[in-house]
Amino acid sequence: MLRAGRVFTAVSIGLFFLIVIIGLVAGMSSLPEKYSAADATAVTLTETGKLIPTGLIPGDDFGVTLVLSGDIAFVGAPGQMQGGNTPGVVHVFGRDTGGPAQWGEAITLTAYDGMNGDSFGVLPSYSAGVLAVGAPFATINGRAAQGAVYLFEQNGSGPDNWTFTRKITAAQGDMADWFGFLTLDNGRLLVGTPGKTVGGNPRQGAAYLFEQGAGGPDNWGQTAVLTASDGVTNSYFAESVALSGDTAVINQYIFTHQPDGRWTETIKLTPEDGMGSISFGHHAAISGDVVALGDFAADVNGQVSQGAVYLYGRHQNGINQWGQIRKITVTNGLAYDSFSTGLALSGDMLVVGAPGADKAYVFRQNEGGENMWGLTAVLIGSDVTDGAEFGISTAVDRGLVLVGARTAGAVYLFDLRRYLYLPFMQR
Repeated sequence: MLRAGRVFTAVSIGLFFLIVIIGLVAGMSSLPEKYSAADATAVTLTETGKLIPTGLIPGDDFGVTLVLSGDIAFVGAPGQMQGGNTPGVVHVFGRDTGGPAQWGEAITLTAYDGMNGDSFGVLPSYSAGVLAVGAPFATINGRAAQGAVYLFEQNGSGPDNWTFTRKITAAQGDMADWFGFLTLDNGRLLVGTPGKTVGGNPRQGAAYLFEQGAGGPDNWGQTAVLTASDGVTNSYFAESVALSGDTAVINQYIFTHQPDGRWTETIKLTPEDGMGSISFGHHAAISGDVVALGDFAADVNGQVSQGAVYLYGRHQNGINQWGQIRKITVTNGLAYDSFSTGLALSGDMLVVGAPGADKAYVFRQNEGGENMWGLTAVLIGSDVTDGAEFGISTAVDRGLVLVGARTAGAVYLFDLRRYLYLPFMQR
């Protein structure tokens, strides 16, 4: 990633652009209906634990990507050395691995053929016992940065039992496609290639869909290639992908799986206030009928790259009609906070990182009123120093939240069940 200000990350190396929030002067009562502001009244929390790997050195980028699923956490370190090279590593942590209620490192996963600069671990994704790990800068058949995806399957219930099963590359892949920005959901794998040339347009970008069992019971076959209807040069389409059932979110585009098996573009989401920046949609998340799109380069009340999050609902403008629910900003944010760089959505909980401010924010769907998505907690690291990029990545599952800090050498764990009324999330 590359963005203005003091926060940056090497994960995407120039794929993510210059880092929109409308700043607030008045209180909540004066705000438009679809506008929410995170004020300073929420509780501020420090971590309840840390995920600390072994053998880490500066520059490993540990924690720039996170996945949390139940009792297992996956942490990418795409710059970590392995076997004399720096291909990247994924660290797997398990609850109770370091003792009762302790999160300890269970195993590290690597690419069997990893090479220097592959960035293995730049975006892991887990679903139904399968872990997919992207290496978007891997060289394939002499084509630099064509990219690859590695699949691992879990054997048993423990966090340390993983078997490499398959390496996936794109048909007709080319140099600098950056194949590897991915998401995985119940036997479907969606992989973005934001650098791909489409229709003669360099870096327009495309997304490849693979399905488990397509082409054979043990195969992951390519079933679709998705592109934007209005794609142009340097669109970097599919830099961000999210998948849930028959709905795919690719940057700011929604695609839907049709009964005849085709995937069609349903809508291109846009900010209702017209204030979106070039980074709008370059972080995306989906949970159920809600989509969150980040805009980390948005200017807010004159604050450059303070950042904003836009929420959209599937039935907001009618049955199966997507519409904007709300725009979320931070009232006391500053320039280059890059609010929305870390974005995670699960059920009624939204976690938003602001690595320029070294903070993360937790929002709940009906906090402050129906569908208000009000701020409930501000998360900080107890030992985080200025510029640690705390909030560059986030993950949430059943009241547990992980927050990455690229230069801190740790991932911070917050158990919000201790502070919020989440009876359905109790173990």
